[in-house]
Amino acid sequence: MISKESADNVVYGLLARVDEWNLATHSPYKVWMAAVYGSYLGDEENLGDVNVAIAFHIPKDLPPKLASMRAATLKALQGTAPALSLIDISNHHPDMAASCILYLDGDVNAMDFWD
Repeated sequence: MISKESADNVVYGLLARVDEWNLATHSPYKVWMAAVYGSYLGDEENLGDVNVAIAFHIPKDLPPKLASMRAATLKALQGTAPALSLIDISNHHPDMAASCILYLDGDVNAMDFWD
């Protein structure tokens, strides 16, 4: 279990790592979108984990070997937060209606979600 306050810190940490990743010159692709979903969006004070869907912008000319390294990138983005559950939705178009977009194409404009 993780408290809502601790979950907020997990999300802030993830967003900092997303910014670091996207600014790094060695990154073969960038995080295009991050959206939180699940129990984090509810009113409960204690959560099981924090679920975040990540979509990468993958250039069409990126070699397949680099494009397939997304799992390692998710692990890097997770950092040391065991309560953070990340999924890669880059090749899917799930129904994100029950989510809150945290990060979209370089804009962290949903930070007031917690205010």
